[in-house]
Amino acid sequence: MNFLYTIDNRFFVQMMVSIGSLIDVTNKQISIFVICDEITDINKRKLNELDSDLVNIILLPSPNLPEKLIADRGSISQFYRIMIGKIFRKINIEKLIYLDADTIINSDIGKLFNTDLGPFIHNWREYPHFDKWGMNRLLKAR
Repeated sequence: MNFLYTIDNRFFVQMMVSIGSLIDVTNKQISIFVICDEITDINKRKLNELDSDLVNIILLPSPNLPEKLIADRGSISQFYRIMIGKIFRKINIEKLIYLDADTIINSDIGKLFNTDLGPFIHNWREYPHFDKWGMNRLLKAR
């Protein structure tokens, strides 16, 4: 199973808690891809210490984003998830799950990972307030 986190160094602790919860409830081999802006050497070492027979940690470089994208709050790393297709085009994996750094995994995520997405490249939880902008319909477009 493959997972992706996109953060800047300020959210490193939250991500480590999330990764710890993922590792605690998973008994299968997993690859965790991390895109982290301005990660410190100490935090790189902490992340690499999680590497084991079942856990593969892969640090990826930050993608180039269009200059028009401006983070109104938080970090520019919030936009990296929209670049998943481009980032992973050259990496040979069939599927991955994007996780926010503050997500706690409290049960086996294998069922979610094995969900058939059909012809779609992504899936998400629908939000009622998206309907007023037509976003749920737009995001489901093929």
